[in-house]
Amino acid sequence: MAGSHWYYAQDDQQLGPVSSAELRKLAASGQLAPDDLVWRDGMEDWVTARVVKGLFPRGAETQANPAKLAAAFSGFETGAGAAASAVVGVPEIPAAEEEPEPAERHFPVRLRHPFDLVLDALRSQFPPRFIHGIAQGFTLIGHYALYAAMLLYLSLQVAVTVLNREPLGLLVGLGTVGFLYVLQYTAVRFNASLERLNQTTGSRVSSTALLDCFALLALAAGAVVLFYAAGAEGEDWLIRPIPLGLMAFLLCEYAAFIAINPASLGIDVVPAERAGEEAIGVLSFVMKVLVQEVPLLFGLGVLYGIYSLLAAGYMLFRDGQLVAEAALGNAVFWLMLSSALPLIGYVVFLVVHLLVDVLNAVLTLADVEEPFSEDEAENV
Repeated sequence: MAGSHWYYAQDDQQLGPVSSAELRKLAASGQLAPDDLVWRDGMEDWVTARVVKGLFPRGAETQANPAKLAAAFSGFETGAGAAASAVVGVPEIPAAEEEPEPAERHFPVRLRHPFDLVLDALRSQFPPRFIHGIAQGFTLIGHYALYAAMLLYLSLQVAVTVLNREPLGLLVGLGTVGFLYVLQYTAVRFNASLERLNQTTGSRVSSTALLDCFALLALAAGAVVLFYAAGAEGEDWLIRPIPLGLMAFLLCEYAAFIAINPASLGIDVVPAERAGEEAIGVLSFVMKVLVQEVPLLFGLGVLYGIYSLLAAGYMLFRDGQLVAEAALGNAVFWLMLSSALPLIGYVVFLVVHLLVDVLNAVLTLADVEEPFSEDEAENV
């Protein structure tokens, strides 16, 4: 438990080590302020004392201005000037703790990169409430756009039925609309369930490095896809790849915003004790990002289905009913797939996190069955 000793910084000086109990006394007496920086072994960066659970009253556990802290400790040789306020999951100080004598510790030094400034700016402009607002907004878009899609589809199906002079086509259209109506209901209900599950199901990763690099790659991938789609050529101006490219761009950018706000998905950034725990955390993180994308996919998919229906109507009057029927079938496929995604995502989420729980149980069992070390065996 040598890692339980804390170091703190005041007036450009590094102080400590002190025990958790001593640190709590410093905070209670006012000798340690909420904006002072603290660190202990196992933490990636220095953080403000206010975010350490159990150190200050609950009302004080809010994040300080990262720019102000970075400027105040820019010359601190241990790297406190690089304190990352985005670090979450800071260890909690228990009520009582017996600790051995402290040992000398080597402090981590984090070099600031220009990309860190970009990510910090994005993090301040797109907070967690933006993530949830986007999810709720596209759920509403998909919900109401489906009404328009069903009405447009039924109108086109009636036109095709009249041209074919086959009343059976109208029954097919009515059945399809009824099925879409059911899928609309399931989509809205399961989108809400996914949002709730994603926030309440905890997950951990050992560093913000994974999340930040994922965000940068997602931003770059979105820009590349949009650039390629804008320059690609299609068979017709109505079916150029620009709509799909725009959808991919929005999905990539949204994934980046999710990654820079791990707290919005219930993800804590805490040191992992072994590679297996890190692998489980990465698997859970990827699953959470994909699930958070589902409302966006739902709304965008329905909008693309409407776009395809308009293209089918254009082809009906330009190229004839055979071409229009194929385009109409493609539009219905997009509408049904988009409406079924929340239900599919819900099932996949449960299966993956059942696997995560099993893997966590295996790791826990391995810890329990791990044999004593030589020093521990002597004490038994």
